[in-house]
Amino acid sequence: MPDLLNEKFPFQSETDSDVYIGENKMPCRLIAYRLPEEIVGLRRGKARRAAAKKGRTPSRDYLKWLGFGFYITNVARDIWSAEVIGTVHRLRWQVELIFKSWKSLLNIHILKGTRSERVRCLIYGRLIAVTVMTMC
Repeated sequence: MPDLLNEKFPFQSETDSDVYIGENKMPCRLIAYRLPEEIVGLRRGKARRAAAKKGRTPSRDYLKWLGFGFYITNVARDIWSAEVIGTVHRLRWQVELIFKSWKSLLNIHILKGTRSERVRCLIYGRLIAVTVMTMC
């Protein structure tokens, strides 16, 4: 795939193609972003360090793949353009990181009790704590 993208679209920063995935051949969009060289360098360095820890070296094909960001979506082109998909993914990732920190720091995912009133109080209390922490 990276060789094909470099050959067919050498000067485009992103490509948007129709693909079909799964046994049912569900129609989707494959969006490939050519990443900036500094990001590619960081990704390749990280891959080399991780492989070295295991006594390996990453393949050339794998290092080529690290030069791109790939997204598969079923959102129509008239709703979101290829540029918007990358932005939405970055924002979604930030939301994921926030929820991860809430889970690890506040144990928001652990609710002890079976009575609905107790569970509701725990949820409200933790959401209030999250709000106060966020404001500080």
